[in-house]
Amino acid sequence: MSYFGIIGASSMLGKELVRQLLARGDSVIKIGRDVDNDISFDLTSEFQSLKSKIPKIDTIFHCASAFENDESHGLKINFQTNAFGSLNVLSLMKALGCHHSCFAGTLSSYNTFDPRGMNGYALSKAQGEKILEWGLSNLGGIFCSLRFTQLYDSEGLCCNHQPWFGRIIAYASRGKNINLPESKGVRNYMHVSDAALLMINSAEKKLEGYFPACHTEYLTHTEIALMANKAFNSKGQVMIDDKKAPFRTLNYPDEKILFKELSNKAKITMEEGLNIIATSANVEKYGPMDIQ
Repeated sequence: MSYFGIIGASSMLGKELVRQLLARGDSVIKIGRDVDNDISFDLTSEFQSLKSKIPKIDTIFHCASAFENDESHGLKINFQTNAFGSLNVLSLMKALGCHHSCFAGTLSSYNTFDPRGMNGYALSKAQGEKILEWGLSNLGGIFCSLRFTQLYDSEGLCCNHQPWFGRIIAYASRGKNINLPESKGVRNYMHVSDAALLMINSAEKKLEGYFPACHTEYLTHTEIALMANKAFNSKGQVMIDDKKAPFRTLNYPDEKILFKELSNKAKITMEEGLNIIATSANVEKYGPMDIQ
């Protein structure tokens, strides 16, 4: 049995990690601001000390982050949480005697991913990675970042970060017509259960470095909407509105880099993921219905 710490255990990815690790018989130490966490911790506050005895943790999964806009206030939150917060993570890890971390990064931290350039969120995540890598290297530890593609789940928790995916589900499940922008490029989605398994496998293999974590399946939002209509047996129509700003082209890195290292890849196809959602009790949690 191994002990795993999870920063952001109440996040979409964190919850799935908790579920999978407990199902394996491992022990989980929840770390964060929620009152039911085992260790009280805030990325934006300097870590002081442990208030109770904690078993030695083998690996810390870092799944917490701020996701604000590029306005002045949003930028401050992103950098305080995602970048400078890594210094507080290092203090926590030193107190725990843990020198192994697996970080949930983002594809947008690659300079070439978005033709428009890197936004503040992406840059703050990249800086947070570098700080953790630097700190753990000084401790003789191991750092790995899986830079994830767009993640979705079967409970509707993804909708804040993936509003168009949430909208597609909302309209298909209600049998309504959906007006989509034109797709200038494909998108890449991964079910959160696959993402959690990749993180666990990366930790077990003591993977080091930065890896793009994508699905092998690339689809336009139009294709996803048509598949959603099929999953929900919807009579709604998928229509393209040329008055809306098109979905831009994104430059996805080679997903096979990670899969070669792990001898494993994301398994849930979009069709399978949509069918899981369609048969769940959480359909009404998807939205919004009003993206312009």
